[in-house]
Amino acid sequence: MSTGMTFELLSPKHACALLRFELENRDYFETLIAPRPVGFISEQGIARHIDAQLSAHELKLARSLVLLDGQSIIARANLKELDDKRHSGELGYRVAAAHTGKGVASLCVAELARLAAGPLGLKQLYAYVLENNPASSRVLLKNHFTQIEFIPDFTWHSGRQLDCVKYGLRLA
Repeated sequence: MSTGMTFELLSPKHACALLRFELENRDYFETLIAPRPVGFISEQGIARHIDAQLSAHELKLARSLVLLDGQSIIARANLKELDDKRHSGELGYRVAAAHTGKGVASLCVAELARLAAGPLGLKQLYAYVLENNPASSRVLLKNHFTQIEFIPDFTWHSGRQLDCVKYGLRLA
């Protein structure tokens, strides 16, 4: 991994880089998860997405980070479904195809866990992984998540029904 990598809160200044990230990795992402909604991967769609993420941040419902290597986004790292009463949140990430297998996903998970346990004061993180993505399961297990629920027939993807595993991490 490059030593010049930095996490930043997603903001309007990332719009062009985020559009490029989504366009360049669209086919790869769609092998693993549902496609982005129609209109998302456009200048206007990205601008709306960033605005929505900033609103969720202000309402303390989510945190959306980008991992930059120089000026290029190489990963997204997100916390959503933040719940003050349960002190919990859901973790998710997307890593550019060219950066898979290089520890970037683990870096994202570690940063989200740090943010969740520290500034956000969460006690529990959750993540959902479809059966077609064993690499994400390995990343979560490597980062001390445990399997807490098997969810059969979770979603349809690429013409087949997929199961899902819910993982959890107790933070404190």
